[in-house]
This record gives sequence, C-alpha cells and structure tokens, in this order.
Amino acid sequence: MKLRPLITGIFVSATAAAATAVLAAGPAAAAGALHVVDLGLLNGFCCSQASAINEVGDIVGESAVAGGENPPYHAVKWHHGYPVDLGTLGGRSSSAADINDNGDIVGSSQLPDGSTHAVLWRNGHRIDLGTLGGDSVAMGINNNGVVVGRTVDATGKLVGFRWSGGVMTALVTADGTGVPAAKINDHGQIAGYLNGDTPLPVRFKAGVATILANSFGQGQAINACGDVAGFYFNGTEQGFVYRSGVLHPLTSPAGVTDAQAFGLNDNGIAVGFAAAALIRPVRWSVSGAPQYLPGLSGPHTGTGIALGINNSGQIVGWSSLAPGGGDYHAVLWTH
Repeated sequence: MKLRPLITGIFVSATAAAATAVLAAGPAAAAGALHVVDLGLLNGFCCSQASAINEVGDIVGESAVAGGENPPYHAVKWHHGYPVDLGTLGGRSSSAADINDNGDIVGSSQLPDGSTHAVLWRNGHRIDLGTLGGDSVAMGINNNGVVVGRTVDATGKLVGFRWSGGVMTALVTADGTGVPAAKINDHGQIAGYLNGDTPLPVRFKAGVATILANSFGQGQAINACGDVAGFYFNGTEQGFVYRSGVLHPLTSPAGVTDAQAFGLNDNGIAVGFAAAALIRPVRWSVSGAPQYLPGLSGPHTGTGIALGINNSGQIVGWSSLAPGGGDYHAVLWTH
C-alpha cells in the first residue's frame, strides 16, 4: 500500500519508536555519525512522511488515516516524537509542508467539495488562505508569518502567491509570468521557478526573478543568506546550491542518474535524494560532497528522501521499511 508517489520532478506537492543505524559511508567521509528515528504513524495506518523541521525540533508532514490503496491522509505535527493530527478544512485529506520557529504550520487541505486550498495552522486554529481562482497549496512560511505557495489564477494559469495579513497576492514578473513558490526566508527572498515556456529555477523578490540556471528546473529551498537549493536538468536531474551568485552543482554518488536537493540550512548543508537502482536520501556537505543517509531497512539500503534540515543538522523525510521500497514512515535523522 502506498500513501503517495515519490516526490520527484518539477511540480512538487506539498505532498515514535526509535530505530538506530550507522551512517552509510558515502564517497566523502561522514561529518559525524547520524542515526535514523522512526516517527511512526497516525492510528497505525501506513504510510507517513515528514516534510520540514524548525529550530525547536518540531516536525510536520502527513500520515494516512485509513487503510487501502488510496487512503485519506492528514497533516501531522510531531512534538517530542509524538504525532498530532492537525485535521482538515472539512475535506478528505490535508498535508503540512512547512513550520516556522513560532510553531505556525502551512500546507494544503481539501474542502468538502473536493477542491484544495492553502491552509495555515496557528494557535490551534485552521485558517483557509483562499485562492486566486482555482486550487492553491501553501509551501513555505517564514518567521514573520509570510506564507508562499502556488495557485491557479482566474485565467487557469499556475502562479505563485504571497499571503500576509490576510491578503493573498500573485507572484508574477513584470511581464506577467508566474513564479510558483517553494520557500521564503525572513528577508522575503523566495525560492521557486519561472513558469514560462521552459520552467527555470529562480530566486524571487519584489517582482524581480534571478534565474539560477538556464535549464528546466526549480528552486526548492532557501536559507537566511539567500542561498537556494534545488535542481536543474542537464540530461539528468542535477541537484545544486546557488551561493554568492554562483551555481554549484552537487556531486552525485557513483551510478546515480538523477538527484535533487529539497532542503538547505544556514550552514550550507543540503539534503535531498539520489536515484540509481534505488532512490536514497542524501546529505551534501558545504563542498557538495554526498553522503547517503541510513534507512529504516538498514544502514546501507532502502528507498527514501530527505526533505528538510534545520541549523542543528537534524534532517527529516521518509524511509521505506524494506530495501526495495514499499511501505514507508516519516523519519528523523539526528546525531
């Protein structure tokens, strides 16, 4: 049974028992051993996924709330290792994509009519952020409470949005090109992509898009310095970090065909996945050297993806329970 497919490609959804293992040795030496912690499930139904972690160590993501091949799933907050169901806006499913250091959580939820809206969970309340026409999904929130994400506008075009003080505005360039957003830092800089003829990874602020690579791709994380992590296409999916005006490709382990970076902390450490025979979670050092992360199925095997990292170096994502894939659980990689 699967909760949702692997998170790959240009359009990304936003979609506590401990288990330990030694960090698998990658092409570069490990910067301190990590172990993997199974964050568990809501109501015992497989599967679950962790999407983000804040500096306090609170984690958000999603977990199935029923069995079957296409189960409903609910947004989850893991606090001290225990999952809390965040509920929905009255529809079947919801998912949490990001959390700031104040505990504000954003993501998406279905409504009773089956449509999907961006949602903010704050102080025990679920706030419908609305849309600009069609469905919407919140992807990121900064410590100032500014939310960014993606929405279909009134013309049917996919654009980004910025939500602040109860008002949602479109993220577009001067010529009207949409900028679907992934994350935002406290300076208001946004990682996303330019939704033109060829979607290009960008850093965006105040109507100005800085193109990071002249190739199909997406910015997927941004840190306090304005560095962006993501991927571009050069025959295969290539992970990158854009730092100080320079695009730095992330080295892939031997045999890897595709790689993407989904998380980036203020220390320049990126996390994501590398795909060869299996899709495996990876941590990249500041130099771009990769290290495979241990999985729930063993230290040297297992399908998984790392989706978020905080400044303490704690990493979250998901890992399969069997080497070749199958059921998977939300996990925390920590020292």
